[in-house]
Parts: sequence; structure tokens; C-alpha cells
Amino acid sequence: MQLPPLDSFNTFFNFQIAKVIASCVVLIFIVYHGILHAIDGGDSCYRLLSKGRFQGSNIWQPYGCMIHSYSNEDSRRCMRYVAFLKQDNTIAFVGDSRIRQLYYSLVRQISVSPPSETTLPTGRAAYHEDLHYEEPDLRLKLDFYWHTKIDQSVLSRIDDWKAESAPSLVVFGSGLHYIRDYNGSTEALHDYTSNITQLAANAASLPDTSHVLWMLQEPVLPERLEKHKAHITNRLIDLYNRAAMQVLSPSRVHVWSSARLIAQGSLSDFADGMHAGRTTVTSYIQILLNLYCNNYLNFDDGSCCNTREGFTTTQITSFVALCTCSAIMICLSLKQWLAASQQNGHGYIICPDTQLLLNSSYDSGGFSSGSSGEVSSSGSSCSPARSGFTIVGSEDGRRSAGHSNSSSDQAAQCFETVSARDVNYDNSCGILDTADVYRDSENNEHLSYSAPNKSDMGLCCTNDHSLQQLTQLSAPEPPAKHNSSAQTQPSLQTILRALGKLGLIMGYFFLCDRTGLFMKENKYFSQLNFWFPIGYMLALGLFFTEDTSHTRILHRDMTDEWKGWMQLVILVYHMTGSSQKLPIYLHVRVLVSAYLFLTGFGHFSYAWSGRDMGVVRYCQIMFRMNFLTVLLCLVMNRPYQFYYFVPLVSFWYTVLYVTLAIPPVLLKPRANNNHIAPNAPTVNYLYSIVKFVGLAGFVTLFFLSEVFFEKVFVLRPWKALFVTTDDDIHEWWFRWQLDRHSILYGAVFALLYRAAQQFGMLDDTSTGNLVTGRLAGLLAVLATACVGSYGVLARYCGTKRDCNQVHPYIVWIPILGYIILRNQVGMLRTRYSSFFAWFGRISLELFVCQYHIWLAADTHGVLVLVPSYPVANVLLTSFIFLCVAQEIFEITNVLLPFFVPNNPWRAVRNLSIFLFVLLGLAIHDGIF
Repeated sequence: MQLPPLDSFNTFFNFQIAKVIASCVVLIFIVYHGILHAIDGGDSCYRLLSKGRFQGSNIWQPYGCMIHSYSNEDSRRCMRYVAFLKQDNTIAFVGDSRIRQLYYSLVRQISVSPPSETTLPTGRAAYHEDLHYEEPDLRLKLDFYWHTKIDQSVLSRIDDWKAESAPSLVVFGSGLHYIRDYNGSTEALHDYTSNITQLAANAASLPDTSHVLWMLQEPVLPERLEKHKAHITNRLIDLYNRAAMQVLSPSRVHVWSSARLIAQGSLSDFADGMHAGRTTVTSYIQILLNLYCNNYLNFDDGSCCNTREGFTTTQITSFVALCTCSAIMICLSLKQWLAASQQNGHGYIICPDTQLLLNSSYDSGGFSSGSSGEVSSSGSSCSPARSGFTIVGSEDGRRSAGHSNSSSDQAAQCFETVSARDVNYDNSCGILDTADVYRDSENNEHLSYSAPNKSDMGLCCTNDHSLQQLTQLSAPEPPAKHNSSAQTQPSLQTILRALGKLGLIMGYFFLCDRTGLFMKENKYFSQLNFWFPIGYMLALGLFFTEDTSHTRILHRDMTDEWKGWMQLVILVYHMTGSSQKLPIYLHVRVLVSAYLFLTGFGHFSYAWSGRDMGVVRYCQIMFRMNFLTVLLCLVMNRPYQFYYFVPLVSFWYTVLYVTLAIPPVLLKPRANNNHIAPNAPTVNYLYSIVKFVGLAGFVTLFFLSEVFFEKVFVLRPWKALFVTTDDDIHEWWFRWQLDRHSILYGAVFALLYRAAQQFGMLDDTSTGNLVTGRLAGLLAVLATACVGSYGVLARYCGTKRDCNQVHPYIVWIPILGYIILRNQVGMLRTRYSSFFAWFGRISLELFVCQYHIWLAADTHGVLVLVPSYPVANVLLTSFIFLCVAQEIFEITNVLLPFFVPNNPWRAVRNLSIFLFVLLGLAIHDGIF
């Protein structure tokens, strides 16, 4: 469906305004969460014990923090680690039969051979006595003390703990026996309150290392209670709980109220109406283990009761540099604002991002983004909505005025831009941004983005008097000689502004994922959570479709669209934690391989066209792919391999680049206007086949011996690029071998595609179908079978390990099937989804940024700005996430020509400086 123009809407809302709104929202929520921290001290232990909600039917989510699901192995590892620290694992439970449930459940959770139901003590006398469990090698002692009421015997036990060694964790609970024995009398409630007051006073003198909890009484299910317990009502239970909270809130005894909330949501599991079911009690134990163990084991998905990691020298140094740039940017902005205020007296407005001087004496129509929506290289948009004012373009502080009459035709030419014809502005957008940098031979179609050059802006004037004023105000200089490198080299002010914005963005990254300011929650998978957003985005993608002027197979708009919808699926996959579902996991593996396939296809096509394959191009592409990742490694204190896909794509691009650069190099094609594509020398096909065979042999050599693989990749100095925080190479081995052939598949497909073009077997220069008749139907059936066959494999594959073993050999089948289905029909090939294409252009930024400002805890959780409202939270964090990704994309394009100049010697010089800095960091971190 072709949508009508949205110029009127863009006047009031565009991405620049969206970024301003996002910045304001971030500031508001920084203040909001700061207030929350002032109220509860930001204590995640308090939040763990106080409140939460259910995710789905029976998965408990604490308020504002992540809870780790402890297995038996995790539990024993915790106890073993505490014992290694020469500390005792002593946990005591004091109370009635409800508290005894906790004791039994914890014993089953920790012990190697947990007691079965048949081995538990039976009979009334056995149940109403103290119970003990010990494991000396773990210095573990679990005790249950039978006390139905808080009386003098309980107080005496606390006094004994003062004299001896106090437990590390004590859980008290009582109340039902008061109600049952005294028939809910008011005097019993007074005695209960008085006894709890004495308990709080005695517990105050326990050592600080002891955590003391009071578990509120769970509600009951009246219709299932025995007759002699029928007078135990939820109204009375609430009165007793309220009394306990009033007494204990100001004391050192922590009120465990989240247990009551869990019980309220699972009353149907109360078999006798009073005692919680197995699932409910297991949730209680998980809370206790998170309270006790998280600070020792530091699980990534367990932020409750877990202290944040400290700052490193590298982080501090990086922040000092970025904060300095941010301060300079703020000063420059203030200076420009003051200059604009002074110019207002002359009737002019300064547009700082594009350095345009605008006459303010125009109609009240204001400004719009322009009919074509051009955006300057700094990412801003500033164009007139009407005639009646003058625009003066400038570069590096030089102003020049252009003459124009006031006719409407010439006024419509205002703010015309000419794309810079330089590879510096290669739109390596997307995870495989540079996969599209090849050109169709006849149409001269670039699959790379050319950012507008400010020196190429067309100028227009619509008022002679205004022109005279501007001419007097800005003395023009004679035009400089043409110099391509000078045209694309940004000014120092532009560089400082970009770095300043980057510093503020990195500060937001750090606040989100390296401090406790913002909350975090666990991921939650359900079929609805996964498929609903994908279906919704698919509907939007189909709605926002439009025609394209390209007709080639895998043209620029199509590859942007492909990368866009794949990136959105991957984002939903990560947000919902869908890797636990094998069919979904396998299909996402295909998407990752498709990105590498596009890398091989795009870069081989670029080399086949005979264009420059020098060091400048290599550095530009590597900069685009790695700039944000390297910066986050420094700021967030994570290894390069943590952002696994960027190292994977960078490695395989380097391998392909070296393969193509090694002699014999491909010869430039001969131009021939009578053919669909330029005629490549026949020897190029031989060279390509030899190179592909050599590359396949190289990959196979490494795959056949994992030992040899490890020896090569753990060599210094590049070891740091391939190991994780734990100095482990196996994660890199797993991802390397899983997609070891994907880039080669893409390059082979590009070679076959070029051969089919050159020898007249394929004509994709028109808008018609690639093949017609019965062959078209057969091709469609085969392509559908290729795509569907992998779905069948994913559905019936036995284990993830088995599926991963066959994945590298068959992944090309569904990819080829999709390419045929997408390109066979001319009507489909000449239309694309602008919605998906937009996401595809910034897919690299989306993939990397999600780690810290959309997800949380290094992707193990979800960032929470709006607590207790998950849908509103996802919408808000997604809005900020998209704005940040778009801004980083623009900043990278601004900084690219500065860090990687067109001059090869300057590019090598900057690369040498970067390697020297990395060497210093490596020496500091002990790599050498």
C-alpha cells in the first residue's frame, strides 16, 4: 500500500524531536528512580522480600530485581564457597508447621540424597519436635525449632545464640496457633504484639552477620480447612500480620511480605487449605537462596542482594575523556545559543547542527523537514516550509551567499543536497552494514549510503533585501580548489560535538547496566510474548511498503529490508529468552547465518566490480563495525568477545578480504553496454574458484582439530580478542564452527549470480519475472520446499547439539529458498518495506545497544524504567533504545572520515595509534 506524504506530520514530529523527547524522558526517570532510591535506599534485598508479581501463572518476579533459579548444584556450590571462606552455613527456622515446610524444602534443595516423603518423620510426636540436618564438609547446619508461639522459650534461644555462634540466617513465623487456641480473641492479639516486641528487642543484639526474617502468615482457603480450624479466617490473619509489620518495621528484623503475596496467587495449591503446595514452597526457598547466596556467586541473572562490580582504571579514564568532550560540547552549544540570541536583533536564526543562517522574517508557517527529508551529515534536518527567507550554507566556518529570485520554482530548490561521492560515507548500516557495498554495473546503483556534504548544498534566496543584508553580514571567500578529502573531513567543532553526544550516551549506558539506579527484571518466555510482537511488526512492515527503482537481485533496499526484519526477530528472541525453545533457536541461527551470507555476497560483489580494495576501505568497514563495540568494551568493562557477533563478522570479513587480496587478484571487468553486466575476464572465474577452494581448505583445517584451533587463537597478542572474561576460548570455537561456511556460501552465490548475468542466463534489469511459464512454478515449489524443509528439521530435531552439527552444511538451503521466493516475481522484487529497511540501516547499532539499554545485566534480564507495568515499560525503553541507536549511527558516520581519512598513509597512521593504545591497555591488564 502506497502511503500519502507525511510532510505535515514531519513538521511537528521527526526523529530530531523524538530524540529530544527521549532525552527528557531519560532525565525524568533518572529523577524518579533517584527518589525511589531515597525512599528505600535502593536495597534490592528489601525489594526481594517485600513485593513482586507473577509472570504468567506461577513464575514469581520480585520487584525491581532479578532472581536466579538455584539448582541443587548451584545451592551446593554456594555452601561450598561460604565454607571455603571459613564461614559457617547455619540456617535456623523457628515456628510452626508452615515454617517446617521451609526446612524440609531447603533440605531437599541442598542435600545430595534428599529425604523422600517415606523417610520423613511420621506421627504427631515426631512432627512436633526439633529437626536438624548437617553436612560437615560444607560446614552446613540446618535447624528447625518447633515453637508454635513466640514465648519465653524463643527469647531464651535467641539469648543462647548471642552467647554461642549465631546462625547466618534465621526465619521466624507464627500466628495461626494464637488464632486457633484463643478463638481469635482480642487478648490473644495483644499478647502476640507484646511477644513480637520482645522478639525484636532481643534480635537487635544478634551479630550484624545474621539475617533475621519474619515471615508473614499466608492466607488460608476456608472451604478446605478442617472443622476444628474453621474459625481461622483471612481477616484475623490480616490483623496479626498488620500487628507484626507495625512492630518489626523499625527494627532490624526484616518483614518477609512477598511470601504472603506468592501464597495469595497460588491458594489453589493449598491441599488442606492451610499449608502451601510444593511449587509455592519452592518459590519461598528460591527467595531465601537468592538472599543468602547471590552476593557470593554473582550470577548474571541474579541482581537481588548482589553488589555491583567496581570501577576499573580503564573505565575511569574513558569516562574522563568522554566527559571532557561532553563539557566542551555543552560550552559550544551555549556559545552558539548566545550567538543566536545576538543575531536575533538582525532578524536571523542559526541552525547549529547544519551551520545554516536563516532569515527569520518569513510567514508564520515555520520549518519542515523538507519534501525529501534530507538529513545533514550531523544528523539534523533544517529546511524551509515556505519561501520568503534566505539560507546560507557554510563549511568549516566559511559562509557563502547564493543569488536567487523570488519565484516559487526557484524557491522550491532550496536546501537541495548532492550526495558525496566518497566511500567514507559508506552506509555500513546494519550488523553487516558493508555487505551491501557493491554496485550494479549498468545502473551504477550503490548499495551504500552517501551522506550529504555540506559544501554541496544548493543555496537559494527569495528576497533581494535579505540577500543584501546577508552579503554584508557574511563576507564570502573565493571557492577553494576541489579536494575530495577536504570535502568529507568534518570540522573540529563537529567532531567535538559528536564526541560530546557520545559521552552523554555512554553515561546512560553505564547508568542502565553498571549501577543500581534503574531496576531489572527476569526475562519471561511464553508463546504469546514471542509471537504477538513478531506478528504486529510483520503487519506494520507489510503496511509500509513502497516501490523501489532497483530491479537487481538483492538490491540495496531489499537487503536493508532483509536485515531489518531479521534484526527485529532477533531482538524479540533476546527480550523473551526464547533460546530455550529449540525450533525458535534453530530458526534464529539461520538468521545469524544469513547476515554472514550477505557479508560474503556483498564484499565479493564489490571486489568483482573492480573497485578499490585498499587499506582505506578495509579500515573504514572495520571502523563502522567495531567503533561502538570497542568503546563499550572500555566503558562497560567487558571483553571484545562478549559482543559475540561483531567479532564474528569482523573476523570473517577479514578472512574474505585477505582471500581476495592475495594474488592473483581479480581483474577489472570490461565495460560493455550491450550486455546486462560488464564482461569480467574469464580468468576471474578461475581465480575465484581457486580462492574459494583455498578458503574452504583453510576452514576445514581448523575445524578438524579443536586443539590446533585453540593453540592458534590463544596466541598473544590476539588472545584477548577471542576469550571470554573467564579466559575461555570455547565460546569462540562454538560460534566459529557453527557459521564457518556461511560467508563462503554468500561469495559462491555472488559468483554464480555474476556468471548468470554475464552469460545471458539471467536478466534482472527489468521489472518482469526472472523466469516464466512452468519453470517459474517449479522454481517456486522448490524454493518453498527449501524453506519448509528446515522448519521440519527444526521441529523434529532431537537435541540442540545434533542440530548444531548439521547446521553449517544445510543452512544455505533455506537462505537460497528465501532469495528465490523474494526475487523471482518482478512485482515483489521492485517493492520493499520501508519500515523494515529503516531498521536494517541501523541494525548494527540495534544489535550492540540492546545489551545494555534495552536488556539488562549483560542481556540476562530486562531493563525496567516503569516498574509493575511491563507493557508500558517495553514501549518506553524501546522508544529510547531506537533513538539512541539512530543517534549513534549518525555519530559514527560523522567520526568515520576523521578517524579513517581517505589518504592511505593517514589511515595507517591512525590505525597505528589505535594499536599502540590497545597495546598499552593490554600491558595494563596483564595480557603481556
